[in-house]
Amino acid sequence: MIKKDFSWFQDWWKQSQTVRQRPASALLISGPPNADLLGFALEWAAADLCESPLPDGSACGSCPSCGWVSQGQHPDLRLVQSDANEEEGALSGESPESTGEGGSAAGSDKKASKEIRIDQIRGLATFAQVSSHRGGRRYVVLGPVADMNFAAANALLKTLEEPADGLRFILVADRLEGVPKTILSRCRRLTLHLDAGLVAQQVLAASSVGAWLLPMLRQADRADPLGWAQTAGKADVREVLEHCQFWLTDLQRVSLGLAPKVFGDCSPDLSRQAQSLGRLPGGDLRLAHQLSVLQGMTRSADHPLNPRLVFESIFGHLQRVFYA
Repeated sequence: MIKKDFSWFQDWWKQSQTVRQRPASALLISGPPNADLLGFALEWAAADLCESPLPDGSACGSCPSCGWVSQGQHPDLRLVQSDANEEEGALSGESPESTGEGGSAAGSDKKASKEIRIDQIRGLATFAQVSSHRGGRRYVVLGPVADMNFAAANALLKTLEEPADGLRFILVADRLEGVPKTILSRCRRLTLHLDAGLVAQQVLAASSVGAWLLPMLRQADRADPLGWAQTAGKADVREVLEHCQFWLTDLQRVSLGLAPKVFGDCSPDLSRQAQSLGRLPGGDLRLAHQLSVLQGMTRSADHPLNPRLVFESIFGHLQRVFYA
């Protein structure tokens, strides 16, 4: 394979074997968030474009075609994603040529769009009409599908209804909420499964906030929202949210007598907090409610108007797990 960052890609490759043996003009891959579904979709396309595939059918990672994919320069592959997703380095800073009239918003003063726009879908028209540069198939990798605005979804539907010869679409989604049923009906579906703990550990390992936040989470039953928000300063809001969500999820597990999946080294602290929670009336319901609130904050975490207030709110919900 081309990417070596995610250990679960090999497992997903085995899960997808049956579907790969029956290729479709449009495939929708769904799976857990934060697991680099776009990266796996690129692996899928790279394998078909590879000149010397490995015995399991995956890309060799060393032929000219694989080199072009990893450099984002393969003439028979296009990636469609939001400008914001591209800016965040969803593909480790290297991605196949993106479509769209204006290119990415990266490097400009404008806020990067979180939507996949109609001009990006229209930008595929020329690509769909030309012949393959390498005499094989051509691929469009697009996602997350839920990022498409209404106009873009309608334009994509027309393309899927009349696919060009030799052109295949691989769409990815970490949630199907908001994806038009008309698009779902045009795609073969593949759902990939993965232990959530593995994804969480990968996310936390790459995080920049763990060094100062983890010691505070160990004291979550004595949270200080105002002081903790000051400590957070200008930290990445999404990363802080993810840490708090993973911590409360592990706390739920420990409260049920299960082992933590993410913070195994913090078992004594989680056990102490679970015992404190168990002494509170309705403690399990309170924990579930505050975790749900924090999960709902994720969608607005990318560009907060006032990070300090957001951090106060995050840590306030953490405090309310243990105090009314």
